[in-house]
Amino acid sequence: MKRFLLTIMVVALVTSAAQAQKQSGFAIYPYVNCQASDIPASASRTLEKKLLSLVTANGIAATESDFVITAIADVVEKNVTNTAPAMTVAKVEIEIFLLDNAEKLIVSQKLFTQTGVGRSSDQAVNKAVGSLNVKSVEARRFMENARKKLEEHYAEKEHAAGDSLAGAVEPAWFFEKK
Repeated sequence: MKRFLLTIMVVALVTSAAQAQKQSGFAIYPYVNCQASDIPASASRTLEKKLLSLVTANGIAATESDFVITAIADVVEKNVTNTAPAMTVAKVEIEIFLLDNAEKLIVSQKLFTQTGVGRSSDQAVNKAVGSLNVKSVEARRFMENARKKLEEHYAEKEHAAGDSLAGAVEPAWFFEKK
């Protein structure tokens, strides 16, 4: 039963994403480079799921695209509480970028600061990343502004929205050390 419901959900998401892509002319692929952030691998997977939820909630998710949404997460503060049992509080900055992978252009970016509490440092970081609310007003505003910037950029360039570099999904240029 769970597989059946999951299959129906996936088909519905793919269908809505395809319809949105036809309407807006572009779709966005979520990608997280685990080596670019100083967070545990489990938190990187959670972050990738959050990015997928963010673009899916806005109807512009894709499995391949010239447009990539990615994030870099950094733990900026960790404290251990003086309680029994001791808990760790982690403050994580998550910077989300919308990239035009074909033109190597950062279209938009937004910084989110999240806090998490857990029994271990990794658990606190996981909770902080998991607390990113992709349906918040701030996240929706970021996606709306990013969509407008993409539309303006391509209106100026008179770029055909159908052009695609299928398979060019990993923005290696963005994560190169300079």
